[in-house]
Amino acid sequence: MKLIKDYAGSYYGEDVVDGYDIRVEVETLSGRGFSYSIYVNNSLIFEDGWYGLTLRDIKAGLDNDIDYAIEEYES
Repeated sequence: MKLIKDYAGSYYGEDVVDGYDIRVEVETLSGRGFSYSIYVNNSLIFEDGWYGLTLRDIKAGLDNDIDYAIEEYES
């Protein structure tokens, strides 16, 4: 999924994966890290974040996190 810059320190992405509407929201933590949330069909399923987490780290693991969120939504 491609993340689009909304404004300084805020990114989002939307896609349909395996028939589920997926939305990802990423926010900066005082410029020292990031937090992110994954929504499946408008339900918050997964969120994480910490100081030191980079946007690059989020992008690298995003596909796996989306797959996990879908599994959690199905259960």
